Amino acid sequence: MNKKIIVILIMGIFLLGLASFTTAVTFKQYEIANLKLPCSYNGTNCDSTAVCNISILYPNGSTMVDNKLMNNNGNGMPNYTLPNTNTLGSYDYKMSATQAGVSDSASGIFKITSTGIDSNNKVPIYLLIFSVVLLILGFWFENPVMGFFSGILFMLAGVYLMIYGFGDINDLYTRGFAYITIALGMIISVLAGLSMIED
Repeated sequence: MNKKIIVILIMGIFLLGLASFTTAVTFKQYEIANLKLPCSYNGTNCDSTAVCNISILYPNGSTMVDNKLMNNNGNGMPNYTLPNTNTLGSYDYKMSATQAGVSDSASGIFKITSTGIDSNNKVPIYLLIFSVVLLILGFWFENPVMGFFSGILFMLAGVYLMIYGFGDINDLYTRGFAYITIALGMIISVLAGLSMIED
């Protein structure tokens, strides 16, 4: 019975780890950000004769950049250095390119976070919920193994918060909460381990 529980818990931790990977273009707050966007023309990369412009909106919808010329060295990835990266959030952009009299456009979003990483906010929430559920089940069934793994998950949630913060937030408050979560996980794991030794 205990082996089945351990296998299920390890698989759950592995799946939560996979859920933390994201692919959004993200920049770090207050650092120089060079936005590079793909440009193609009739299935091939735009060359240096293509004229590429970009418009960017702040997260609140106001204009950051309106139809500014991008740097284009002909490698199919024109770039634009953002004027500032002070505001956290998701920015909408629209890029237009004209080559040989033919115009095309593309749009999308990029993010600015305090860590430069687009972390998945739900991962620490899932870890914490799973930790509490395991702790309650451990008490209910008087099973110290569940309590031990609950403590491990509390510690994992704390470490995740310490490294990635809470999405766009990574400040002293999130670190303080991470310390408390790690300490709670250590206490639960040690008490559950002592209970297993006594049994």
